[in-house]
Amino acid sequence: MSHGAAVAPSRLYQLFEGRRLTPTQRRIAHCLVRRTAAAPFLSSVELAQLAGVSQPSVTRFAVALGFDGYPALRRHLRDVVPAGPAVDARPANPYQQAVRAEIDNLLQLASLLADPGPVETAGRLLAASRPLPVLGLRASAAQACGFAYFAAKVHPDVRLLDEGGSSLADRIDAARHAGASALLCFALPRHPVELLDALDHARDAGLTVVTIADGTYAPVAAHSDMLLPAAVGTGLVFDTVSAPMLLGQVLLEAMCDRMPDAQAHLEEFDARAAARGLFVDGPPGEDGRPSRCGKVHLRLHAVHRSEAHRDVAQLGSALDWGSRGRRFKSCRPDRAKGLRRREPAGTLFVWVVSGLRG
Repeated sequence: MSHGAAVAPSRLYQLFEGRRLTPTQRRIAHCLVRRTAAAPFLSSVELAQLAGVSQPSVTRFAVALGFDGYPALRRHLRDVVPAGPAVDARPANPYQQAVRAEIDNLLQLASLLADPGPVETAGRLLAASRPLPVLGLRASAAQACGFAYFAAKVHPDVRLLDEGGSSLADRIDAARHAGASALLCFALPRHPVELLDALDHARDAGLTVVTIADGTYAPVAAHSDMLLPAAVGTGLVFDTVSAPMLLGQVLLEAMCDRMPDAQAHLEEFDARAAARGLFVDGPPGEDGRPSRCGKVHLRLHAVHRSEAHRDVAQLGSALDWGSRGRRFKSCRPDRAKGLRRREPAGTLFVWVVSGLRG
């Protein structure tokens, strides 16, 4: 991807940022972002057809952005959006079109992440918040739940807020009183009115609101301190959210980079999971039944050496050291793998794997 192609979606988002757009106008903006390369060459009629709106709506959209009309907007797009590759003209059924649209959304996300600064800043804010409230209502509840599940593996106190109602403000207040300094919100279409009220309440309470939304022009933009955009797919009956889901995982990675004890939390979880035999992993046993990863017999030995080592059986995750520091990844080993770490002299305990059973 060329540099010009990488910055084009960012420039479009800047064009819409801070604007109070109607739902119809947001639909047009989303269409332009999805078709960045073709946008400067679309007529108002063609753009209206692609966005599923009327031609006068396109004209009003251009005026809302501060232009005299759509021709002026198109001239501006030609200045800020470089020529892109030819559009794939191969026939496709609606299912294929939906997949290709999601691929376009992921490519746009990749171009926005060319500047990692906003995600790294958000990761620092969320990692420092104890507890960390994670908010998502209605369609966004699934994204919030998934993020909270994984974040709880490395963060000591994650509080999922996935139900609205009068008690939502109480739970936000409780998190603030417990020491929370930031709140993460997933805000995907359609945006509930009570979500905007909850964000305003959180900011009034002193929380810094970080929001993952479907664009900088989303209604939640004015109610957030920091907004990370990721487009949703609209080609099917219900929206598809591959880009917001991936952005959530990227944000979680940025959090881990800011938490020096994240790896220790992962190792503790792996040890508990191994002791309890939580996960099915590895090839079937002799009886044909799936083996349960982590059903390990451990013996505890006291060892005294002038310069000792500790052998740790790490069953559920691997530590990968890269040029930018720690990276965490999940793996499914077929057998226990030892990770040797140097310890100070003295007495310590060594975990010795004596056998695995299905």
